[in-house]
Amino acid sequence: MSHTPRLRPLLGLAVVVPLACGPVVRVVPLGAAPAPARAGDAPVRVFATALPRCAFAEIATMTVEGGGGNGTRLLEAARTRARALGGDAIVGLLQGVKPRQPGNDVLASLLTTESTVLSGTIVRFTDPACTE
Repeated sequence: MSHTPRLRPLLGLAVVVPLACGPVVRVVPLGAAPAPARAGDAPVRVFATALPRCAFAEIATMTVEGGGGNGTRLLEAARTRARALGGDAIVGLLQGVKPRQPGNDVLASLLTTESTVLSGTIVRFTDPACTE
């Protein structure tokens, strides 16, 4: 008697669970001219309570959500998206918790009841020499 059929659903679950838990990044463009992406190691400054001293152009608003994800992982996802959009900084960064909405996703309802959310605005400094 083979046990393979019983393992197939478990293997599928092992693949779906890590994929379902990754951060989801949503952006809304604000009309700034497109810019080339920044290098993968380019710094992206974060301003939560103050604005940068340098002049800047707003590129997009951004929301990052992860089912049970920690703030560090979400912030790294935010920085990665900011670099991809040519951003130098994220301003007005806020962190909150979003309750899980009832729905048909049984797996998600078993794994988490709330989701950490980061939001802010991706900006590009207008003077490349100024980064504060």
